[in-house]
Amino acid sequence: MEVMVSICCATFNQEKYISRALESFTAQDTNFAYEILIHDDASTDKTAEAINEYKKAYPNIIKPVYQKVNQYSQGVSVVDEFLIPKAEGKYIAECEGDDFWTDSSKLQRQFDFMETHPDCSLSMHGAMRVKASDEKEVEPLIAASTSRYFSTDEIIEKDNVFSTNSMFYLKKHVLNVPEFIYDAPVGDYPLTIWLSLKGDVYYFEDIMSAYRVLVENSWTHNLMKTPESLKDHFSKMESWLYKLNVYTEYKYIEVINKQILKNRFNLNRALYDLKGVKTEELKFFYKKLSIVEKAKLNIGYYIPASLKVSQFIRQNKIG
Repeated sequence: MEVMVSICCATFNQEKYISRALESFTAQDTNFAYEILIHDDASTDKTAEAINEYKKAYPNIIKPVYQKVNQYSQGVSVVDEFLIPKAEGKYIAECEGDDFWTDSSKLQRQFDFMETHPDCSLSMHGAMRVKASDEKEVEPLIAASTSRYFSTDEIIEKDNVFSTNSMFYLKKHVLNVPEFIYDAPVGDYPLTIWLSLKGDVYYFEDIMSAYRVLVENSWTHNLMKTPESLKDHFSKMESWLYKLNVYTEYKYIEVINKQILKNRFNLNRALYDLKGVKTEELKFFYKKLSIVEKAKLNIGYYIPASLKVSQFIRQNKIG
């Protein structure tokens, strides 16, 4: 049977979580064939061993790629470089090794929708943030209360509400992606925007996946370690948004400029820079904060710098 969907999974040192992810992939109930392409980025724990055990159980479905040298540290986008070129499916479904799917009909629902809506380039859905240690639910990650289409403007503005493990898209649209897309310090946000430029984007309100927070050594965990790493991240993100502006010939200039200011605000907020969030250009975002959020900012302003970042992680339940 022809493979219609290629599940792409990137993992590194996730022996605690990878079995849960693979179980959720193999539990998918579909009327089409799918494959699981999983990239282990030279893990130093037993992640590769766990993958190999599942490979033995599902030899025709699970197709691992094992690295001897870590590729991410060299600036390589492993999904784009090593998995998508191997993908046999018409569609790509993404999920990182520390996350998992919670609905066995997820792939079938997204597949059916995309097949009957040929102008759709990407579909996504709600997710649940869960604690890394015990999978206890923390809070939902949802972009809308009802299923609907999202415009490019909305996707640019909503940079932290779409879960990577909900993405289901046409492979043909990611075979010749402009080089500047890979200049961003993140991968999912630029890809979502790019796919919105290629067709319609549909969002299912249903929660069909889980996103672990406070994962040790995760990308977000490492990003939040120091003020310097945060500043570097937001600086690169601002530079990328300027490139997006040029590429789209300033069609989305209003929302992009607003997003640049929002990112500056988020940086100051993450660093508990009370004066910075109240500047003339950023006070619009400060006024929109709840009383509780403003209180946290004010309290954090007086906490020693070494404690600020870790407190921000706990209070905002990110990981």
